[in-house]
Parts: sequence; structure tokens; C-alpha cells
Amino acid sequence: MSVSSVNETPSQKVLKFIDDNFVPGSITVQECTLVPGGQIVRDKSGAEMLLFWNIEYECLMKAEPGEQGKRVY
Repeated sequence: MSVSSVNETPSQKVLKFIDDNFVPGSITVQECTLVPGGQIVRDKSGAEMLLFWNIEYECLMKAEPGEQGKRVY
């Protein structure tokens, strides 16, 4: 996992994490504009998670359906 640049937007930070940590073609990604940098990631079985940038703590968060967000890094 690489450190994000301060010049990157929240969306760029989240998309970079997705590119670095998921196999291309194994997921679909849909933008979620409700949160900074929000991206809904779905795998082929239909499982999904929301990845977003927490601007208060400057960290990447993930939330699965029915759960609170957890810090990724």
C-alpha cells in the first residue's frame, strides 16, 4: 500500500487504493457522491462495500452494509 499524495483529491486516493488492492475485472466500481471520494465496490457474488475518504481524520474508510465505517489506513 502506498502513501497518498497531499495533492490528490479524495476520489483519486480511493481509486488508487482500489487499483492497488483489487484484481482488475473481479469487481465493479460505482461512484457514491454522498461521501468524499465515495466508491461502491461489488464483487461477482454481489457482496459490496463503500470506500470513502474521511476528511476530518484524513484516512481511508470502508463500510459494509449494516456496519459502521472502519478505518482502512
